[in-house]
Amino acid sequence: MPATDGYRDVASTDDSTHIEASPGVVVTREIGGQGFRIDEATRRGLLQWMQTALLSAHHFDDLSGRIEIVEGFLEPIEGFALYWLARNWRAPGRVVEIGSFKGRSTCWLAAACKERGDGKVTAIDHFRGSPEHGAGGSHADPDIAAEGSTLPVFCRNLQGVELLDFVEVRVGSCEEVSRSWREPIRLLFLDADHDGDAVARQVAAWAPFLGRHALVAFHDVQVWPGVTEVYTRLRDDTTHWRELAQIKSLGVLEVIADGPGPGSA
Repeated sequence: MPATDGYRDVASTDDSTHIEASPGVVVTREIGGQGFRIDEATRRGLLQWMQTALLSAHHFDDLSGRIEIVEGFLEPIEGFALYWLARNWRAPGRVVEIGSFKGRSTCWLAAACKERGDGKVTAIDHFRGSPEHGAGGSHADPDIAAEGSTLPVFCRNLQGVELLDFVEVRVGSCEEVSRSWREPIRLLFLDADHDGDAVARQVAAWAPFLGRHALVAFHDVQVWPGVTEVYTRLRDDTTHWRELAQIKSLGVLEVIADGPGPGSA
């Protein structure tokens, strides 16, 4: 009997069909019956799954409501994905952000570090904006025009959401800061210069600190051609990388092999 209502038929007998209602949760629908026959263990599993989903939805709503007052281009669902990875991914190492602008993505990552209780996000930026933020650029920014830097508003924004204590700011280019870096990284978020050569240099500069199972998240995949080209090239190198997810324009790759491959962009 085929499964209906979006459920997946995983096994059938003469008088019933076993249907996977959610990952790892199987219920039994009676053929010709008026509903599901659910045993106690399955009922508890469904309730636990619902509770987890509802708690995640509530947490997303709470965090996005606080963080969306911070100017930036990261969409809420992309930010929540970064938050979830920074909080729950169990590879060893630090969380590092290349390109912080005014702190929207930094807030999501800092919230994860706060809840995880094991350090801070390192925010690396020269805070002069990307080329598109300058006068006459496609995303010209008034703070850069007025102050020459987004660092003051970045700090005010992080302080406003009470997350500045969970951020380590390093002012400089990504290549400059990488020369003095010594720690492993579990999540590297790239959202700086979107030119293809610049993105490739960012990956190459930080690849030595990415061990097996570390993650690299790229913002603006399928939005900026340079980002898309580098992301696609790495994704297609299945010896060294595995695509973990793509959420809107956020693409996430996992390092699956040791050695020089991850820096080959």
